[in-house]
Amino acid sequence: MNVIMHYPTDLVDIEELKNRVASVHIEAVNNYLNCQNYPVEQKMELIESVRNIIDKRSGQIT
Repeated sequence: MNVIMHYPTDLVDIEELKNRVASVHIEAVNNYLNCQNYPVEQKMELIESVRNIIDKRSGQIT
């Protein structure tokens, strides 16, 4: 099976695609965590850990 992907070339469209992909990722992580039997505190720690990793990779500090 061959799949042809058409990526946006306009900067505005590229930014929109990035935002949509990020939203899907956030929703997937949220759904996963909601299905787990972890205490709320542990879920918050996991979210904060992921956020710190992302910030370090992007050079940002929050």
